[in-house]
Amino acid sequence: NLRKYLEINLNLKWQDRIHMAKDIASGLVFLHDNNIVHRDLHTQNVLVKFEGPKAIVKIADFGHSSYASSPDLDNQDSEVYGIVAFIDPNLLKDSRLYNLDKKLDIYSIGVIFWEISSRRPPFRSVHQDVLAFLIINGARETSVEGTPSEYGRIYKLCWYDDPQDRPSASEVYNMLNVLIESYGILKEY
Repeated sequence: NLRKYLEINLNLKWQDRIHMAKDIASGLVFLHDNNIVHRDLHTQNVLVKFEGPKAIVKIADFGHSSYASSPDLDNQDSEVYGIVAFIDPNLLKDSRLYNLDKKLDIYSIGVIFWEISSRRPPFRSVHQDVLAFLIINGARETSVEGTPSEYGRIYKLCWYDDPQDRPSASEVYNMLNVLIESYGILKEY
């Protein structure tokens, strides 16, 4: 999985990390275009496959996935799944309100993108019971030294408190494409 890959590969180039983020965003675009909310996105649910020298990442574990709710439907499934650091704070506050909203996946990929930049699990020294309280009250990881500012801006947009202010999966994908072009990273990667 991606977490183990990041722990082992400490010398990943930024172009490789950004392409990983783009692969994840591409997978999420596919899910959201098909009206599916993953609901359990984290680095242990992202698999790494090698095609030659290139690492290709793919979203996995759809056991908690569901169709996104439309605004006029009651949200019957109020169960919260996943690793606390990757769970949308709004879901931690009141799971009945946001559990089938695509924007909760956006929060999660923001945390995944942060972990790609830092190569370590988020809030690794904080106990999970305390962490939920901290996240609800606005705690977020800070950018690690050397992170391209535009990449950091992308994952911070994914963490906006109001889910409706967060970018869509397509917007995240497009921002990563712009970042790749601005860095001159090879398109045929």
